Amino acid sequence: MNKSRVLLIFALGMLSLFPSACIGKLPATATPVPASATLIPASATLISATPTKAPSGNDKLKIFTDTTASVGAGIIFDDNGNMFVGRIGQLEKVSPDGKVSLFCDLTELPAGGHNYYYKSPLIWDMAIDADGDILAAAQDRILKIHPDGQLETLISERFEGFLGASGIELDNQGNFYITNGSQIVKYTPDLKKTVFIDSSIEEPAFSSFFSLSFDPDYKNLYVTDFHSKSLIKYPIAPDGSALSPIVLIVEPVKNSGGFGAPLNIVFSENSNIYVSIDGMSQILEINKAGDMELIYLGINPEDIIVGPISNHIIAFGGKGFDEESLFITLYGRGTIYKYKVGEKAFIRP
Repeated sequence: MNKSRVLLIFALGMLSLFPSACIGKLPATATPVPASATLIPASATLISATPTKAPSGNDKLKIFTDTTASVGAGIIFDDNGNMFVGRIGQLEKVSPDGKVSLFCDLTELPAGGHNYYYKSPLIWDMAIDADGDILAAAQDRILKIHPDGQLETLISERFEGFLGASGIELDNQGNFYITNGSQIVKYTPDLKKTVFIDSSIEEPAFSSFFSLSFDPDYKNLYVTDFHSKSLIKYPIAPDGSALSPIVLIVEPVKNSGGFGAPLNIVFSENSNIYVSIDGMSQILEINKAGDMELIYLGINPEDIIVGPISNHIIAFGGKGFDEESLFITLYGRGTIYKYKVGEKAFIRP
């Protein structure tokens, strides 16, 4: 992404945080996905262009807790009743009652030498390995963070894309996968690197992969691309390689300007998919039948929430938290929100 586009997105983001017209209550309704935005090849069976109704019941947005940090990035829950949230220069630990503490200080690490949108290291995505360690994608490095908060740098290199290494995912063999511009790179447990996907030599080509997630049975790898505003599915062959991509949707929010890119992806216990949308106060939901809806994150005046939910990362609540809610971090604010969806995360055995 060139410098002028980054500056434009930053300027629009600042405007989106404090629009006077958005103060007060906004309806928590579903916005129909424009049929013109979908690209559905004949081989795709997941997506239908028919929007479903908005969730009913307790679906209001709530503030879970607030911190003094200006940027909230990656979010993950462990099995011990802890939430971890990436902030500039640190990883915070949050308890089920909303108390925030410093878990590890990233300023102890060498400063990043690459010109990303935010100064490195900043943790955008995390996964927990079989030993209970956190593997963290932090723009120009991959970190291992032990349960006692001790840091270890596994990999340090210039990852490409808007935010460098912004997505990380584990498979069932202990390999991990990292977004790297137009590539998805794979590392074995002993850190041998191969290129798993190279979209620069394929059609369609993508330049800025942001996030990635295997489906529950590891038969497909879902990937978001920031620049093209696309959600893509790569079927996985029996030998473990990635097959040709299927573009599921492009620009899910029509006429979204410099925003609207699908960001991170989570799966529910009922095989529904939730995808956060950059800067639009919306989450794309895809049910197991392939129907889509855009859930608008309405404003709850009781919590004095001002402005839209902009540029967010989502995760299902873990042990000790509300497991039927999506927890949401924002790039431009220290607030952590939660939004009731009425189902839990898919948990791998």
